[in-house]
Amino acid sequence: MADHHDEEAACPKCGGTITFTLWENLVAEKHPQAAEKLMRGELFAYECPHCHATGNGYYPLRYTDMTARVMVDYPATTDVRVAGEMAAEFKEKQKRFAEAGLPLEYDHRVVIDPNALVEKAQIFAAGLDDRVIEVVKCFMTDAFLAENRFLKKVRLRFLKGSPEHSFYVLGPEGEVLTRILLDMSYYAMVKDAMKLDEIDEAVVNEAWADDYIRSHIADFQSVSYTHLRAHETRGNL
Repeated sequence: MADHHDEEAACPKCGGTITFTLWENLVAEKHPQAAEKLMRGELFAYECPHCHATGNGYYPLRYTDMTARVMVDYPATTDVRVAGEMAAEFKEKQKRFAEAGLPLEYDHRVVIDPNALVEKAQIFAAGLDDRVIEVVKCFMTDAFLAENRFLKKVRLRFLKGSPEHSFYVLGPEGEVLTRILLDMSYYAMVKDAMKLDEIDEAVVNEAWADDYIRSHIADFQSVSYTHLRAHETRGNL
């Protein structure tokens, strides 16, 4: 099966014909330019050649990073049940391959937000572990809110850098408030505290990280007291 194909659709503004390239399986090492386009948040973007209207056309795809040994499925729906079904299907596929003596030695992720797909691609391209990044985001969010008490809620989004990685701090409407650097020594501290070999989850996001921290709170004694205490407090709200 081809990795991608072209399809035509009508422009929602003028009705003119737009040609889209749709990816079924975007393998980063095989199609580096398309992978970079995804990481810039441009893979789903279109511009009508007739009226120059712009927008995004989302569709299901799989992103594969062979170096990181991970596959990320994006079903182009916000239905969490679909994410669960995709995760179960992948596990069953892995089981069948293993029984046939052809182990499918890839981690699997499912995201239902296109921005999360972009973030996952950047994390893996940076050679980092998304499970660790999600836990780091939780602790750094708590610390940021503790220092900026006029804010009630923010979200962090990973940004691959050269050479320094960072996070965008996003406000309630998704607006960028500021950017904070990722301290790699802190990343390593959190990674050392986690039992990564015991984690087999396809949906790895902030909610997962919250649950993981609460159920392994004793493992994070090496994490700074300020971060830890803030998280314990948030978990009790």
